[in-house]
Amino acid sequence: MANLDANGRPKPPLALTWNPATKDYERDADGLYVERHPVDAAVILALTVSLKGLPGSPETGNELRGIPPMVPTTQSQADTAVRAALSRLIRQGDITIVAVETQGNTYGLLLVTVRYFNERAPRLPGQPPEEKTASLPLAP
Repeated sequence: MANLDANGRPKPPLALTWNPATKDYERDADGLYVERHPVDAAVILALTVSLKGLPGSPETGNELRGIPPMVPTTQSQADTAVRAALSRLIRQGDITIVAVETQGNTYGLLLVTVRYFNERAPRLPGQPPEEKTASLPLAP
């Protein structure tokens, strides 16, 4: 059942779940938008949008596009680009990056996967943060 307000209307989500593969926000079986923690939504946004791709927020985004998928420097270039894209979230203590992984193929597709901890997600005292994963397929 949806999270309802005092008037029985669905509460708006804190942040929406963007799916970079479909380029749309995810919806549940009732057609309502799927909620995501705001920090996780910020990670997905930073990894989905090209740097300077949002006129109202030119510092948001990444420089992952254009990295060749199957050369010796692919991993280091992707790691550098991901850390730059997520630098604000890292600096603020919102996330800790666990790993940046890349997979390329001969068709020019590069898959970048970021494993991270959302340091702002609620958890019980003494409980470690839950590891999250964000994947981004990049076509040539």
